[in-house]
Parts: sequence; C-alpha cells; structure tokens
Amino acid sequence: MNKKAKNTTEEIAQIAAKIYLLSKNSSGDLGLAIIEILNLLNGIPIAEVKKFYKRILNKEVTVAEVITATELSESQKIKFIDKINLLLKEEVTVCFTVDKSIIGGALIKVGDKVIDETITSALDKLISKKSQI
Repeated sequence: MNKKAKNTTEEIAQIAAKIYLLSKNSSGDLGLAIIEILNLLNGIPIAEVKKFYKRILNKEVTVAEVITATELSESQKIKFIDKINLLLKEEVTVCFTVDKSIIGGALIKVGDKVIDETITSALDKLISKKSQI
C-alpha cells in the first residue's frame, strides 16, 4: 500500500470514528460538530467513510478516545495508539480530543471502559480523602 493510500485509509478511519463518538456523546452543538467533520473530508469519498462507519457499528473496529489538556505531538499519539493496540489486541481507531478542563494527564475511553489518569481526577480524589479525615 502506498503512503497516500495509507493516509487516506487512516483519515477515513478517523472521520468514521469521530462520527461514531459524536453520535454516542451528542451533548454538544451537533451542527458545529457536523461542520467540523465535513471539513475533515477534504476530498475523501463519503462512501468510504460510510463503509468504515458500518465496520465500527458492526463491532469490527473498536473506537478509543484519548482526551488530553493539550494537543499531543505525533510521536505522543503514536505511543498512545501502540499502547492501546497492545492492550486490546484488536483493530482500534484512536481519536484524540483536547479538553483544557482536565488540566493534565489523559482520559482514555473505550466503549464503556474509562481510564482516568487526569490531574483533575487526582485532585478530586485528594479532596475526597482529605474530607474523610
């Protein structure tokens, strides 16, 4: 597979995964989210995105979401992807989201499983322990 085809496949997977996450977590402005997804298409055939989306719905591909306080570098993203693939031992598409409210660390969501290693969570635990004293 040439580099252009590989990038297109990865881009298709990312777009389909973002649509899936959007449909699961539709608490935000749906219109703005759709506009963001349409901007991502940038020449990618919607039929290919639809095919990959169906693979997600059929549980052929797992979607993981990694939420961090700042944008990750490509090498940091690759480390997350490698670790998640190693843990799950299945085809995974990882979406990265920035949420400044978590202060630092990472929140990883895969299906109904959540790994919360954020500073916000650590502070909440510390406050909870202190209130028990």
